[in-house]
Amino acid sequence: MPNDDVAWWRDGVFYQIYVRSFADSNGDGIGDLRGVIEHLDHLGWLGVDGVWLLPVNPSPDLDWGYDVSDYRDIHPDLGDLRTLDELVSEAGSRGIRILLDLVPNHTSDRHPWFVDARSSRAGGAGPDELHRSDVSMPEERGPHGRGEISVTHDAFQPTMWPCRRSCCSRATSRPRTSTRS
Repeated sequence: MPNDDVAWWRDGVFYQIYVRSFADSNGDGIGDLRGVIEHLDHLGWLGVDGVWLLPVNPSPDLDWGYDVSDYRDIHPDLGDLRTLDELVSEAGSRGIRILLDLVPNHTSDRHPWFVDARSSRAGGAGPDELHRSDVSMPEERGPHGRGEISVTHDAFQPTMWPCRRSCCSRATSRPRTSTRS
């Protein structure tokens, strides 16, 4: 492994990889973890200290893999957990660390928590309610009702979405424009 210094990353050289477009090891037209393994020597030759893998978790891929549906597995198009373990081991033997992009704020609506929260609407209280407070449903967005844009005010610049409701202390009758050029 690289230097065990806690701050190794401060001076480290990183290589960011979107696995799907990096290297296809099996000819299906989609890059995969095995393709990354096959190119570790090249990355080592470049002097890379760490490889940052963009999301590799299962996803419906509506948001380039950032809509994660299972944080504990690997997207089947990219490989499996065993291949990820092999990548980490092979990279480590070359002095390269592997960093995974964890995106908990981009959870897919197909994640069990979302499915659970949606199904609890009709059923009321129960085990489904466990995740209800963790998930913001589209129908609940906005301070004024269903599907509205949530307006937040910035002390340094007017908001792009001015609030025209009487409940808001900064209500306005027309959009504000920025004085910045």
